[in-house]
Amino acid sequence: MGVPVAVVVPAYNAEATLAETLASVASQTCAPREVIVVDDGSTDGTAALARRHGARVISIPNGGVACARNVAIRASTSPWIAFLDADDVWLPTRLARGWEASLAAPGTLVGTADYRYLAGSNAAVLATLPQYRTLARRHVAPGIALVRRNDVARALARGNFIAPSSLFVDRKLFDRCQTYFAERDGLPAGDDFYVAEDYEWVLRALVHSDVLVVEEPLFAYRRSPASLSGDGGRLKLGDVVLGELIAAQPERYAADAAAIFATVRAAQLAEAGLRFVRAGRVSSAHAAFVRARAAGDRRARLLVAATAPFVASPVGRRSFAGLYALWTRVVRPLARAIRMR
Repeated sequence: MGVPVAVVVPAYNAEATLAETLASVASQTCAPREVIVVDDGSTDGTAALARRHGARVISIPNGGVACARNVAIRASTSPWIAFLDADDVWLPTRLARGWEASLAAPGTLVGTADYRYLAGSNAAVLATLPQYRTLARRHVAPGIALVRRNDVARALARGNFIAPSSLFVDRKLFDRCQTYFAERDGLPAGDDFYVAEDYEWVLRALVHSDVLVVEEPLFAYRRSPASLSGDGGRLKLGDVVLGELIAAQPERYAADAAAIFATVRAAQLAEAGLRFVRAGRVSSAHAAFVRARAAGDRRARLLVAATAPFVASPVGRRSFAGLYALWTRVVRPLARAIRMR
């Protein structure tokens, strides 16, 4: 049994993980109509590996993940698109359950699902997130919920919970609504922030559709060292920049998104600063705390004062780096060990 779905896999130097990713597609209980891997300027054996696994391969100069997804969408012929990152793994019923969801609420153009981490426990992640657990939702089939677009936008402002490898999209959203992913030259960029293109895309897609959610894990997400360290601050500061982008062009995004993002701006800035602290980036942290203080965050005054002595000179920054290393390598592990006794 198959489903009329194109599987879209953007891949850049993904030889180490792509075989497992494509094997998870081949193991689906419902086979897709087509599997398209876009080799995004890789310098390893990504393209050859994808061909050996039976995928259609499109090779392009490196243009970034959004560009790769757009190329695959335009090249596909199926009425539905399912996205899969080249280091994630689908569970066997991912396509079957996604298709069931699409039939449960005809006319809904966007579907997503819960997930778990590839390494660690098999616990569902989405079900634990407060921004999802507090969402009003209506069940349209067993384990499948329909969530109104404005409610999704309000929850997303607190933190993105829709992962690319969970997206199941009616191609009308691209062909008729022209809601393609924003490529590198379409989003702001900076050394201290990164606007997640999938996050920005979802907020534009919400102009056209509510969201279906399969409330069980359908894929396993591979956490990389980068996602657990300095990129946390860059991503959270990118959320602030995204709010500014929405405020400048509110008609392109979900209704009330600009107002919703404005209410969380101060908290986002403070959280970005805390994530920079955890990464040992004191100058970036201090700058975020200064902005959070100006935006009205009540914690920020103390956080500005606490980080200020370390940013005035290279000596101060080295002192902070030393203190942070002592905390992460000695104090925190010791505290955890004591708690476990």
